[in-house]
Formats: sequence, C-alpha cells, structure tokens
Amino acid sequence: MNIHEKLREKGCDTIPQEFYSQIDLWKSWYDGNVRNFHNYRVFNGQKTVQCRRYTLGMGKKVAEDWANLLMNERVKITLEGQREQDFFDSVCKANNFEVKANEMQEMKAGLGTAAYVARVAGLTVKEDTGYIVGGGKIKLDYVTAPNIFPLS
Repeated sequence: MNIHEKLREKGCDTIPQEFYSQIDLWKSWYDGNVRNFHNYRVFNGQKTVQCRRYTLGMGKKVAEDWANLLMNERVKITLEGQREQDFFDSVCKANNFEVKANEMQEMKAGLGTAAYVARVAGLTVKEDTGYIVGGGKIKLDYVTAPNIFPLS
C-alpha cells in the first residue's frame, strides 16, 4: 500500500499520483540526466551504440539563480516585538536557516515546491500528569516536493 491509497482510505484526497511522475521528470532535468534526452543511440556504420549527451546542468543553475535572488544575506524577516524577534533569530540561527532556506528555495524552483516544518524536540513531560516540565527546542525540518502530499 502506498501513501495515496492510505490517504484515500482515511477519506483524504490529494494530488493525483500521476503528478508525482512530473516531479520525477523535473528532478531529472534538475540533475541533468533526462532519460530520453541525455541517453541515446547512434548507428556508427557497423552497429548501434549507446551514447550520453553532455549536460551543462542548466536546470540546477537556473534553480540556484532563483534561490539566490529570493533568499540571500540581504533578506531580513522582522517581527514587531523585540522579544519575539530575538526568539525568532535564535531559532533561525540554531537551525542554520539562512543556508537551508536558500537550499529549499533552490529545490522549490527545481522540483515545484518545498516546505518548512517546525517541530519541538527533546521535550520533557511529567509521566503521571502529562504536563510539560521543561526542555525542548524548536527544530526545522525541510521537505521537498516528492514527500509533500497536500490535503487542502
């Protein structure tokens, strides 16, 4: 059973499974290795031989350029309060957000979408009451298009 079937079983509908074959195609252009373009056959006068077309990696280059325009060192995310700003800045610094956000912008340009997922890790919970007693850090996970299944 794949994720599409499991989501349908739970009553959720998402993007058709065929769309993910498009993401695979975009990834092959991003990687510079499109099956029916970069690999081909040529008759050399005696027999047909396999050939591989050179690539300039333009799919990746264009995605990198877009990412550098959208997420660079001049981009500043600002919040209204100083406490909130300090907290946000510390979370970003702890998660290497400046670098990872640029990488995800590149993936978004190359594969169609990307997501940032915030979670709490290392939280201490008192077993008998279930109350949070301490610890915990905000972690950011970065998810690319093949692993995203929109529900609405």
